[in-house]
Amino acid sequence: MREKKQLDIINHLEKEKKRWFAVKAKYKAEKQVVLQLQKKNIDAYIPLVNRIKRNGKKVKSYELPLIYNYVFVCINKSEYLTVLEQQYVYEFVKQGKHLISIPQLEMDLLKIIVGDEYKATLINTHFTIGDTVEVIGGNLTGLTGSLIANNGKQNMLVELDNIGYQFQIEIDTKLLMKKDSPVRA
Repeated sequence: MREKKQLDIINHLEKEKKRWFAVKAKYKAEKQVVLQLQKKNIDAYIPLVNRIKRNGKKVKSYELPLIYNYVFVCINKSEYLTVLEQQYVYEFVKQGKHLISIPQLEMDLLKIIVGDEYKATLINTHFTIGDTVEVIGGNLTGLTGSLIANNGKQNMLVELDNIGYQFQIEIDTKLLMKKDSPVRA
């Protein structure tokens, strides 16, 4: 007889502690889902970016989700079904059969990228090649990397590798801080 292997399914939902999870929602209904969830006293968030559309002399500004079809919710086990019952919510995002939470650090990074949170600015003029630096301004705020070249007084070439990809950017020194130095307000 064959023995069946029992797979342990990971489920980060807890009875008391709230954690962040991603939920798939209908395209172009993400904002409506957030409003529905907030009416039910559930902490819901979508990172929004501003877009400007020009048509002749008319200029229109509007907000779009940074990640389409996704809404982020901070819930505990008792709120799980309430989220799924909302109109335009399809399912929780899972890895296989595992319901894995999103770390608070990653949620904070999303908020920083779209400008919902800001950090104090530090102007540091002394960098050396090989320094570990953090971006403290602009859309890449919070990302860390290594300084690989000095392109003049104002610009540095930084190799970033936070999000699983390694890429190089040229960035103003005013937007960089040495990773081991404290932030001054």
